[in-house]
Amino acid sequence: MQKAAFQRRVIAAALVLLAMLAVVAFYRNTNAPPSLCTDVMMDADRGAPVDLPSYLHANADGTAILSLRHHFRYDADRVPQAAYIGMAAPFLEVHVNARNLTPQIDLERRDYRSSVPRLYLIPEDALRWGNNLLSLRVPISDTLGPTILGPMCVGPAAQLQPVWLGNWWRQVVIPVICIALLVVLGLIAVVLSSLYRGAPEWTHFMLAVALATLRPLYLVIGVMPGGPELWRTLSDLSLLFFIVVVHRLLLGFWRITAKRWAGIMMTALIGMQVVMRLADLDANRWLDLLFWLGTAGIAALLAIDVCLRARHAPRIERAALYWALGFAILCAVLEILGGRVSPMQGMRWISPLGVTVLMATIGFLLVRRVTMGARLLKQAARTLDVHLDGVLPTGRASSLTAWNRISEEIAGEERERMLNAIDEGFGARMLAVLARIRDEMPSSPLSGEIQRALLDLRLMIDAIDGASQTVGGALELLRQRMQSPLDAAGLRSQWLIDGVDRVQVTSRRRLAEVFRCVEELLSNVIQHAQASEVRIIARRDQGDLVLAVEDDGCGLVQPRGSGRGLRNLQARMHALGGSFSITPRAQAPGTNVMLRVARI
Repeated sequence: MQKAAFQRRVIAAALVLLAMLAVVAFYRNTNAPPSLCTDVMMDADRGAPVDLPSYLHANADGTAILSLRHHFRYDADRVPQAAYIGMAAPFLEVHVNARNLTPQIDLERRDYRSSVPRLYLIPEDALRWGNNLLSLRVPISDTLGPTILGPMCVGPAAQLQPVWLGNWWRQVVIPVICIALLVVLGLIAVVLSSLYRGAPEWTHFMLAVALATLRPLYLVIGVMPGGPELWRTLSDLSLLFFIVVVHRLLLGFWRITAKRWAGIMMTALIGMQVVMRLADLDANRWLDLLFWLGTAGIAALLAIDVCLRARHAPRIERAALYWALGFAILCAVLEILGGRVSPMQGMRWISPLGVTVLMATIGFLLVRRVTMGARLLKQAARTLDVHLDGVLPTGRASSLTAWNRISEEIAGEERERMLNAIDEGFGARMLAVLARIRDEMPSSPLSGEIQRALLDLRLMIDAIDGASQTVGGALELLRQRMQSPLDAAGLRSQWLIDGVDRVQVTSRRRLAEVFRCVEELLSNVIQHAQASEVRIIARRDQGDLVLAVEDDGCGLVQPRGSGRGLRNLQARMHALGGSFSITPRAQAPGTNVMLRVARI
């Protein structure tokens, strides 16, 4: 068994790694020919080289526009030329020989940011034979977020357009597809949460979908009311809150108790992110890298904790979520490294894919449970058709009341079936054995033991029978069963049970235990007390049910708590959460045994 479980885990891990390798192979940027690209541009204002790719923040001297220049040669005859920029955030102006290729760009704008790959076709009349000048003007401002410049290439459009198209598909189309899928999941969650208002899982799922949508929306929206820096802050915080909500969702989905340390760690992470943003510490790339790697590590720790404590969950659910959680966390790690380590710039924007796969998996499992519940309800409706006919016309009753009535009817029918089977099968056989023993062995003690076993069986059947709804009615049934052995022993009996006629029976199991206790006490009176009269008194006392068995016999001859019968009585009362006491009768010979329980 353990070997099979280990093999399943190895297979699941291998599948996750294969999926990640496929994603890495698909997601890596398509690179232009190195001969067309440059990794250095000159700062036109300072005359200093600027390495590409670059990750820049606003300078202390207040520089607002970064002007970069690159010289390239045009020697081809009538071959369309293009300029390709793999990444340029927030936005930029592009000039070729003083010809503005981006007249729609306003460098003073503060509500726009886009870092998608760009391809600019260069008009033929803007080119000169031989040496040409490409100029870039990029705004640098705290309100626009960090300035990112990726690889820059100039050359034949036929070679650069496939590069741009491949990277545009990865960096634009896939996030848009993720947004569309998340919107569909959100609409499904809205509909189902309105139908299942008592299920918090759907509320958590809707919130998780909303938080998951913020990140890809920030990547592709372009126009950002309030400023790109505000949207970047919301995007980063949404990732942290997404971890919290998904953790709560999985805990509720599998009915697992939350651990205090998980809440403390996530609160600390959110607080650290706020402090880093207020103190502008996120401008330090390596500090930012360590923070997000730590966040991914804590997310992985929470996922492992949930998975280890969900061993009771169905195997298909655990396998699906193991895979989805591992895939999402690995995607997040690749994006963290790809966005902050220059050699891996091609792996940016992969986390929305992992998050979308995770939410689609969770949504599938939630919908699966809903459909399974619907099929069960359909089958239940067919099975309960007769009972529903008797409940549905009474519109005044709530659904819970109707369900309780149906459950009681079905339970009663099942009890009746079981009782008939016991009475006609086991009971009849035992009566036949008793009759044979009386004929063949009249003096054998087995006759009395079998009679007591049959009485005990009959009392248990009476206890689980739904005919008696009140404690008074149940005790009256007990009186009828015990009257015959009491009469046979020459004992007069008084049953003073009027005080509990209106007390409802809430648990058949507890009623059966109380029947066993009273039957044990009456058997002790018959066998040991040498009494002529016994009284059974039932009353309410401060909300508790009190049962007293009094006899006029020889009194208590054994120390309290000794004997198998008294030990059984003590164990049963302890299981019921009650108590009992044995005392001599006041001003008269005999014994008084009092039982006290909170309810039956």
